[in-house]
Amino acid sequence: MNATKSLALPFAAGLAMVAAALAVPASAAPGDGHPVVTVRDVTLTNADSGETVQAHPGDTVRVSLTGARVDGRTWAWSIPVSDHAQVLNRTIGENTANGDAMGYFRVNAPGTARIDSVKRCVADPGQVCPRLGVLWRVTVVVR
Repeated sequence: MNATKSLALPFAAGLAMVAAALAVPASAAPGDGHPVVTVRDVTLTNADSGETVQAHPGDTVRVSLTGARVDGRTWAWSIPVSDHAQVLNRTIGENTANGDAMGYFRVNAPGTARIDSVKRCVADPGQVCPRLGVLWRVTVVVR
């Protein structure tokens, strides 16, 4: 048995245990003693710059920004950051050689936080970049 197959069963069993722990009976309603668990995944992209979105504690906000390659230059995004970690805490962030960037944020508490990233030019040898950056910003209101 290869390593992938030998890890698949324990992983699947672990997922099943987590799902069971979070499961709410279909008849559960607020106030009947069962917790109502609603976890949403909010995904933001290049097109969402300037927007205000609403989220709730426990939600996940995913930022996925796409860079661009033009005439020997890569327009690359910085790793997205939150200005208020108590409200919106980044758990994962990375960027790639092709200019893309991503970040996952856990929504912790009510309040307002901004997520920012900046797109800058990275020139190939022999190329020149303009000295400017493009700001991507989304405001997240948590209730």
